[in-house]
Amino acid sequence: MHARSRNNKTTSDRPMTYLAMCPSCHCEGFFHNIGTQHWPEATARAMGVDNSVALYECTHCRTSVTEYSLNPAIAPAKAKKSPSGSS
Repeated sequence: MHARSRNNKTTSDRPMTYLAMCPSCHCEGFFHNIGTQHWPEATARAMGVDNSVALYECTHCRTSVTEYSLNPAIAPAKAKKSPSGSS
């Protein structure tokens, strides 16, 4: 199931809430924005992500995930995982 974001926006123009399947508890539930992870430039570049990544928390089990986990379509190309076995 693809994540669906709610229309309410934060000041950074990121959704405050997503409805998605939790990778930990496997329940469909809401993920609320809990802040932003800030990475040093060199670390972000090595991981292939932005310097700032929105974090969300599952309301059911309290697992924290990045916005990229909830919405892979917006993840930078390098941060997207390639299928196993591909080169």
